[in-house]
Amino acid sequence: MGNLSTPKSVQKLQTALHAKAKAEAGYRYYALYDKINREDILAHAYPQCRSNKGAPGVDGQDFADIEVYGVQRWLGETCACAQAGDVSTRPTQKSVHTEGRPLGISTLRDRVYMTAAMLVLEPIFEADLPPEQYAYRPRRNAQQAVVEVEEQLFRGHPEVVDADLADYFGSIPHADPLKSVERRIVDRRVLHLLLANLYMRRFVLGSKMLGLERSLGSRIVAYADDLVILCRRARLKNPAPPVGSPSGKRASRASVGCIALAAS
Repeated sequence: MGNLSTPKSVQKLQTALHAKAKAEAGYRYYALYDKINREDILAHAYPQCRSNKGAPGVDGQDFADIEVYGVQRWLGETCACAQAGDVSTRPTQKSVHTEGRPLGISTLRDRVYMTAAMLVLEPIFEADLPPEQYAYRPRRNAQQAVVEVEEQLFRGHPEVVDADLADYFGSIPHADPLKSVERRIVDRRVLHLLLANLYMRRFVLGSKMLGLERSLGSRIVAYADDLVILCRRARLKNPAPPVGSPSGKRASRASVGCIALAAS
């Protein structure tokens, strides 16, 4: 399956990228495509994808096929495809989620390359994400988000707004989060590979810019498309029951979008 521990050369690159982003909030990266195509980055991305045991994409190729063909040979061809611009442009294998939502299964080549992009880009955007966000971040998980909600309830924030954005990745406006990406990434070959935590980051920052955190005494805990807003008692005109109550207040997609726009 391969070694999942991060090689020292990859760690060194990630540390340097994160340190620069943390030290200079306005710093923009002009050349990242070459880093995503590095041999050590792609070689580390492959076992990361292999460990997920995903289904084949539209080309029908699975990991067993790659290993018969030769992993190093295949990775070399992946790098050549990327340099030619032939990555993340192929159609996806259509499938259906258990909740009835359509899913697109990327080819293994696209998945490995997207993982390589994540290895390079994550340290940069991790420096910008606020502590309220818990999804898709190193050393953070859903259990920690639940613990934080519980702690805020006991710290005097018993009024709760529980929100879940339906069809999150399919319905959020992509143009606005990409503006946030462009504040960091100038390399246009990399821009089309991105999107995830950035829209929720805009919501968290927008709520602070609008003074909602101060006026409501609120605290936000977000995980992907789920978020909980906890307020001190008597700050809401229509206080909501505790999390999990069938009558709990739900935030509309429109209201979340308006707050996110404040951070534009």
